[in-house]
Amino acid sequence: MIHLYTRGVLVSLLLWTGLYAQAPELTSTDTLRFSTLQFNRTLQTFLWNGILVYRQDLSGMNLDFRQTARSRLIRGTKNAIQDELGSSLVIKSSLSDRWGLAGLASSSSLSDNQQLGLGNLSRQRILAGPEYSIQDNVTLGLAGGFEWAAQEQAHDKGLSYLGRIRVHDLPVEEFSLDLRGGMERSSLNPRTLKADTVSVSILREFSQSSFNRLSVHLTNQQREFYVTADADIQRDFQVRYNVFQRKAHDVGIIDSLEVNLPRSALHLSGGILSRTIDRSYRYKSFSNPANTILDTRIREIRLFGSAAIMTDLADWVQSRAGLSFEEREERHQVSDDHLVSDQTFSRQDLAARRLANLARRTTASLDLLAKIGEKDSLNFTGSASILRYDTPDSLNTDDRDELLLVAGVTEVHRFSRSLTLSILAEATLSHLVYLNRFQSANNNWNRILRFQSTVDYSPARAFRTTLSAEVLANYTVYDFEEQVLSVKSFSFRQASWSDSTVWRIGKRLLVTMLGTVRLYERGILKWKEFKERPENYFMEQSYWPQIAAEVFGRLNIAVGYRYFSQMRYRYEGRSRKLERTIENSGPTVSVSWMGSGGGNVIIQGWREAQHVDGIQKQVYSNMSVTVGMIL
Repeated sequence: MIHLYTRGVLVSLLLWTGLYAQAPELTSTDTLRFSTLQFNRTLQTFLWNGILVYRQDLSGMNLDFRQTARSRLIRGTKNAIQDELGSSLVIKSSLSDRWGLAGLASSSSLSDNQQLGLGNLSRQRILAGPEYSIQDNVTLGLAGGFEWAAQEQAHDKGLSYLGRIRVHDLPVEEFSLDLRGGMERSSLNPRTLKADTVSVSILREFSQSSFNRLSVHLTNQQREFYVTADADIQRDFQVRYNVFQRKAHDVGIIDSLEVNLPRSALHLSGGILSRTIDRSYRYKSFSNPANTILDTRIREIRLFGSAAIMTDLADWVQSRAGLSFEEREERHQVSDDHLVSDQTFSRQDLAARRLANLARRTTASLDLLAKIGEKDSLNFTGSASILRYDTPDSLNTDDRDELLLVAGVTEVHRFSRSLTLSILAEATLSHLVYLNRFQSANNNWNRILRFQSTVDYSPARAFRTTLSAEVLANYTVYDFEEQVLSVKSFSFRQASWSDSTVWRIGKRLLVTMLGTVRLYERGILKWKEFKERPENYFMEQSYWPQIAAEVFGRLNIAVGYRYFSQMRYRYEGRSRKLERTIENSGPTVSVSWMGSGGGNVIIQGWREAQHVDGIQKQVYSNMSVTVGMIL
């Protein structure tokens, strides 16, 4: 099975690492060689990850091999298994000062037993060809070869080729030019895959800290996938699979200007991005045209611009003010076909045009940082944004306006080198307004207030504790709750305390403690009277004490105990009644080894016992294993 093969590759990564970690002949300084292998189990989810990178520069030859593997298993009534494997090998050889030879071999596969159609994919190709350097910063390359591709039970093969151009920091009078271009073609009868990209960047420097950059980006991509053909297609064309085609054309132009002055800086940027996506099926039924899915086109245009200025208002005050605007328009249309009736075309065209939308967002922001004396600093952040979302079709009722205001103040006072206090006050206000009467029942105001204080105490390098306390109030008020009985305003209030302590005892012993207590309540809100009727109350506690010891210099062992509990209450009148208690607890163990050559092994485990209302329900062994090595 594929998932067994993928896990075999994961094990092979580690074995390969061990075999070649001490190869004496590969000692060039221009290398990048490492391997990592990870395994995680959380409840009924098992996850394997592996990465291998081996890059070596030899005399006149460059070798670059990379492999990634991922496998996931979720146990259930039917196990969900997903495997991914990717490998690439690039070999480059220098034939002369200008000419070179490059070879590429790549492979990728995907297997997912929960998906149909795209649940099993694989692609392999081998290419080779010459490279030519016109100058030190201009390189051309061509390569050709063969490719194999498979999807479900369909297997294709054919010729594949690519061309590349790379221009790096080419001086053109007072400008610097960067260019990346590529063209890829794969003729996998009956499918054709294409990928073209061109990226041009022109830089003009006015001084060491001021410049203007103009970037143009173009892409043209075509992908084709097999989908199971319906009964009409199979009967009309005698094929098992239909071919779904997706073409994407992108054009982007972005210009940015940055000017730096002695006490201020200005940044301006703007651009336009255009995307066209065509989606179609190769075979269309002529015996039952009423069920034919017509070709569709999606056009998207984005226009954006922003301005930001950073300045020192005084020696002790820094500021940043920004303004940005973005507009995004999306249009959908259906292509007519002589096989289908006007009624079928109108029905699909109407459904497509209903998805059209136009969104505009304007945002203003301000940040202030003030140094008040040697012991205090004050930071203010604020922003305001407005979103207008319009739909041209009258049957689309998602037209809405959104207002978002955020403001926060943080004050930090340093009593001494060992004691610091910080206080945060933050407020968020949002207003959502649907313009159509069918959606107006969802119009609401949302108000969030948050206050937090944090004390950091470190009397010595071996001891540090951080204590934080926070209160939060969240109120959501519907505009028409008095007219619409199905919507009710609600409130959410929370208080929490957390502590993190680290204490090093001697050179080999480390004690850590993490603890959190959280209380929160949800209820029905009457905003005008500012009264609430609480409905649910929760109390959560989590603690994790741990002691770690360094053994034999490079080996660390840590043991601890992890505990989490949640008590759920419901309100009966003004009194709270315990509804449910959930507890998860158990010992934790961590073992880590750091090798002299950069290798490491980390094993972590948690024996978790789950209790509901005092009755043990499940016991799980959660485990994480990480193995890394520099080759």
